[in-house]
Amino acid sequence: MAIPSGSGTEVVKVKALSNQNAAWQAFLGGSDTVADHIYILLSLTVCNSTTTNEKFSMKITGTNAANIIEQQAVPLESTFVFNEKIAIIGTDDLEIWNNLATMTYYLTYVDQDWS
Repeated sequence: MAIPSGSGTEVVKVKALSNQNAAWQAFLGGSDTVADHIYILLSLTVCNSTTTNEKFSMKITGTNAANIIEQQAVPLESTFVFNEKIAIIGTDDLEIWNNLATMTYYLTYVDQDWS
């Protein structure tokens, strides 16, 4: 990816996912992530509104692959907030996993478009 050399746009966006199944799933990826864009994750809120304990994981896949969160516990009827800033560049994807089909995710991010 080239260094941006001109004007671009910055737009705050949100994405929600509920009833995530017990498998890795692209959360911010596929048609969401495109070349010449930089995505800055601002906050991820994870809600466990059930009566059982739950765990979730989060990773970046693609050229800059990395595990970000591994087996984070989210106790029954509670919320976990991750507000560390992370950059996703180009066509890398953000994926999440949890061990049951009970979690709700809400992601806030900035989409910088340099195309």
